[in-house]
Amino acid sequence: MNPATNVNGDVEAARRLIGDAEALGERGWRLASPVWFPQIVTALAVLASVPVALLLDQDNGAGWYWTVMTPVAAVASGWFFASRGVRAPDRVGLVVLATGVAMLIGSLLVVRLAAGSWDMAPWLILGMGFAVFAAAWRSVSTAVIALAVLGAVVAVTLTDAADSYLVLALVVGVVAGGAAVVELVRADPARAR
Repeated sequence: MNPATNVNGDVEAARRLIGDAEALGERGWRLASPVWFPQIVTALAVLASVPVALLLDQDNGAGWYWTVMTPVAAVASGWFFASRGVRAPDRVGLVVLATGVAMLIGSLLVVRLAAGSWDMAPWLILGMGFAVFAAAWRSVSTAVIALAVLGAVVAVTLTDAADSYLVLALVVGVVAGGAAVVELVRADPARAR
């Protein structure tokens, strides 16, 4: 056997190994960045609030719905992160945890302290929270949700829409659902074909 041929074969094997490691690293990061789950939870929770708001509008149905659903969504997302062994870098994990707790407490306080009225403040909390999550996870799809929430709040406030809650809920729910689909496809592009 020619020693030069063996060296060339080793070099090629090393290049393939490095290429495989880079591809696995990129795929691993995509799968380890679990922003799709809170996006799905947000989409489902927000869209499910629309019938509640329509059916129980006179009794502040949306306010009561969110008093229950906010902790449920937070626990579901926390369970997902804990049960899947998802680990963010320490700094990112602390920022995400602190923001999540602040969003939970802020939303519940606004609903309860505002005499049960459901105004723009919880939507602003949601939009700002998603903006922090987007920066922490470096997630473009989460940034799109944040911009959609904040943009919809501004648009609804400026136009003084009659059914402002429904407009906001539909915009946020559809955008969050679309962002979750994008994240899932991005995490495993082979399934998109």
